This record gives sequence, C-alpha cells and structure tokens, in this order.
Amino acid sequence: MRSPLFILSFGVPDFVFIRFAVVGAIAFVIDWLSLSVLLRLGVPFFAARAGSYVVAASSAWIMNRIWTFKSRHGTLVRQWLKYLSANLIGGGVNYAVSVGMSFMLPELVQAYPVIAIALGTISGMVFNFALSRHYVFRN
Repeated sequence: MRSPLFILSFGVPDFVFIRFAVVGAIAFVIDWLSLSVLLRLGVPFFAARAGSYVVAASSAWIMNRIWTFKSRHGTLVRQWLKYLSANLIGGGVNYAVSVGMSFMLPELVQAYPVIAIALGTISGMVFNFALSRHYVFRN
C-alpha cells in the first residue's frame, strides 16, 4: 500500500516530495536572512523583499535542480526563468487562498491568521511542486 505522501507527490516516490519540502524550508531561511541583511544595509523594504525573493528562489532552484529532481537537461538560464515563473504562479495561489480564507472565514482568520498562512503555503507548495516536476524539471 502506498503512503499518503506518494499520493500528494503526484505519483513520484515519497523522497522527491520530502526533498522538495526540505528545499522550501531552507529557501525560507535564506529568504529571511537575505531580507534581514538587506534591511540592515538600509535598503527599503519593498526593494529588499524583491531582492531576498530572487536570492531565495534562485537558491531553491539550484537545490531542486541538483538534489530534488537531479535535472541535467536544458539551458540553465531558461530553466531558472521557468522556475521563477512557476513559483510566481504558486505564490499567487498561496496569496489567493490566504486572502480568500479571510473573506470566507473572517473571524477565524482574525483570531488565528496562521491558519490562512498555512493553508495558503500548502496550496502554493502543491502548485509549485506540480509545476516544478512537470514543467521546469521535466525529463
């Protein structure tokens, strides 16, 4: 019998989805640290946030290319741009789910905003994984 993670990972072995999640956690830390450094250097928040996103997403792309999907095909620049665009879609899903929850269940989100963030993050991660697996790192 297959584990629930196998189903969540769209039919790929469990460890691929787990590695994808680990890379995402590492990218979060890189994003946070990059943002902190840029803010400390006096970069305005909006510019610092854009810079930290590019640093974190690029780091995640490298880790996913080498470790998660073991991809060795395609030009690097093209694959990187595909990865960034796929992650923007996943980010949009994340945002839409979080904001949508605030409209559908305003009292719950007001009391526990982490629930909206968590559901948005999970939704975005599922989209990012599917797009990474079937669009960016497709063999």
